[in-house]
Amino acid sequence: MTNILFQQLLVMFAMLGLGAWMKKRGMMSETTFKDLGVFLLYVISPIVVFRGYLVPLNDLNTSRLIMSSVVSLILLLMIIGIAAIIYRKDGLSIFASIFTNSGFMGIPLVIALFSQEAVFILSPFLSWLFFIQWTLGIVVVTGDIKTMSFKKVILNPVILATIFGVIVYFLQIHVPVVVNEFLIRIGAMLMPVAMIVLGSTFVNISFKKMLRDSRVWVMVLVRLFVLPLFVVFALTLIAKDYELVAYTLLVAMSAPIGANVAILAQQYDRDTQLAASQIMMTTLFSIISMPLMVWIAQMLWRSL
Repeated sequence: MTNILFQQLLVMFAMLGLGAWMKKRGMMSETTFKDLGVFLLYVISPIVVFRGYLVPLNDLNTSRLIMSSVVSLILLLMIIGIAAIIYRKDGLSIFASIFTNSGFMGIPLVIALFSQEAVFILSPFLSWLFFIQWTLGIVVVTGDIKTMSFKKVILNPVILATIFGVIVYFLQIHVPVVVNEFLIRIGAMLMPVAMIVLGSTFVNISFKKMLRDSRVWVMVLVRLFVLPLFVVFALTLIAKDYELVAYTLLVAMSAPIGANVAILAQQYDRDTQLAASQIMMTTLFSIISMPLMVWIAQMLWRSL
């Protein structure tokens, strides 16, 4: 499993490099990259999440869905507490520590490692992540409870896809073959489009400034090693009976910082350069940390 994960990360990094190269060479405009980002957020990601629910209704799948929902919420709240202890009043860093790139990186990785059914298990985590992001997360960044937005939660494409997916799953609504094929083809674009768009955002970052900023290195340590290690030990409680749930959530929670951190930093007049540097550095080092966390989990959970 570790080798497969490492190989998939190498493929992702090649796509990141392609996106950066294309941006540097001016092969695609800034507007085009932004449009691809919108397509990714509002079309591709929701389709992938929705298709994850096209599985048979049975006790095993339902128990996995419930376990994932409960454990995801508990772990996210605990991670928020740990990040708050580490960073105290630094709201943006607390936010960055919590909100991983579990959508654009996590989904392709769990599909490669465990097949499409892992998205079914991952979707409750993504829903909780977006819910907390636009409620508690925004308050943490701004310090103002008035910025909390339940409207953005309800209208989030992934949340809507999850709601429709749950309905389809429990009612076992038949999806025609042609529609399913359409969903498969669109969903297959998730990894290349996500990585190319993300790679394009790294072009304007100052490497010298990034490498000299101790806050960036602290974030690498916290986001990629401290918090995932906590998750590994916490998931030990369910790894024996719910192995697929445990590994799926571990991959998602070991991912680097999500791009939303930079977007929110810009929106609320925080340090956008720092946010972008932390995203880039955690993304680069995730090629080491993510396989390492999975390997540690394999060693620890093997004896259960």
